[in-house]
Amino acid sequence: IISIKVKNKLKRDIAEVNEIINCLNKGIIILNSKMEIIHINIKALKILDIDLSDTTIIDKHINTVIKKIKLQDTNNKDIMGYWNIKGEDVRVIYNISELHLEGKELSLMISFDKVKEIINIAKTYECKEEIVFSNIIGKSEPLLEAINKSKIAAQTDSTILIQGDSGTGKELFARSIHNESLRKEGPFVVINCASLPENLIESELFGYERGAFTGANPSGKKGKIELANNGTLFLDEIGDFPLHLQTRLLRVLQERQIDRVGGGKPIDINIRVISATNKDLETLVSQGKFRLDLFYRLNIIPINLPTLKERGDDVFLCSQYIMEKICSKMNKGKKYLSQEVKDAFIEYDWPGNIRELENVLEHGICFATGDKIMLKDLPEYFLDNRLPRILKKEDCRKDYIGNEMYQKLLITENKNLEQLKMEFEKDIINKLIGIYGDSVEGKKIVAKKLDIGLTTLYRKINEYES
Repeated sequence: IISIKVKNKLKRDIAEVNEIINCLNKGIIILNSKMEIIHINIKALKILDIDLSDTTIIDKHINTVIKKIKLQDTNNKDIMGYWNIKGEDVRVIYNISELHLEGKELSLMISFDKVKEIINIAKTYECKEEIVFSNIIGKSEPLLEAINKSKIAAQTDSTILIQGDSGTGKELFARSIHNESLRKEGPFVVINCASLPENLIESELFGYERGAFTGANPSGKKGKIELANNGTLFLDEIGDFPLHLQTRLLRVLQERQIDRVGGGKPIDINIRVISATNKDLETLVSQGKFRLDLFYRLNIIPINLPTLKERGDDVFLCSQYIMEKICSKMNKGKKYLSQEVKDAFIEYDWPGNIRELENVLEHGICFATGDKIMLKDLPEYFLDNRLPRILKKEDCRKDYIGNEMYQKLLITENKNLEQLKMEFEKDIINKLIGIYGDSVEGKKIVAKKLDIGLTTLYRKINEYES
């Protein structure tokens, strides 16, 4: 609609375009064929933090104002990305359309808005119905790819399978898809397939009629699938769905009908199904633990979520948000990550993803004595898991001790066994102090790791320095 209005006005009187674009609640920039700015509205100036009283913007090339912007038609789709504005990466949702100026000169119109809210990707929310894609933290390519694919899928009614490790935000993506779909006014019903009690799973899912079994509600009960009517059914941990009930779930997907326990008449339902799993369903199919036909029904639109390790520098964006929330909760001043912690975060594999990051940061904030979180402030298990990576990084494999000592024997032929032993001890102690810190607390941990007294450790350090 915006594009049509502007195109029509451009054809009649280009001078009146500003009257249209200034009425819009989105940032609007119109470029000429040389990618120079010829129109910009008030909202765009505000987002870009431009003061016209001291800055000339018209006729400037777009790249002097916005860097990292891909100038190509987005086919009327909203794209989420990061632009560099005044040296900072700013998260935006944007749409770029081609225009034809007088004389058929090709131009571009950019409509955009800044994403103000960032919400932790694995946080528990009080108002889950408000979660949308703009709430998801991150600017890495694999995450933005998953978001953009999910935004497109949200506009359809197709069945979606979200796959990703524990803690990658599968439910957050499912809720975002629902809240940006045509079903957003309908219910969003979550079924955790791994936690349903075996003896009640059938009645919980499909409901039951009055008198269906002993102890049943006298008036009967709607099942969770029926409660999702005219909305979205989210099947979390679908890989744990009981094999003996998979045929019934398949019928729900195929026929859009359910049979209550004890009922004789099928009930029509209108639902959109999103499922999620951290398991490899194809492997489960090959093992006979999951039906192949059900897999195909669920896997119409597959969406794969990246691990925190695969998201690179996103770990720092997530850390910033998490630290602000935790510090606020603990009534502590603002905290920052030291460079040594940043290096450790990049090296670490994060098997627990965002949930693990939250735990590590909370521990760090709790024990940090200054405004920076140091390595010594992090949990011991995190530091223990980091040690093998440091050794690997230095190209020291499982036979690290043997290879290291062997090389020293070749290089230092004149040194006796006692001298080589001292050098080896010095290397090990220095590496551990580098990991756990040079503070008293750090040295206590090192002494505990080496199974020696703190006094002995200090004596050895003094010997090496003398």
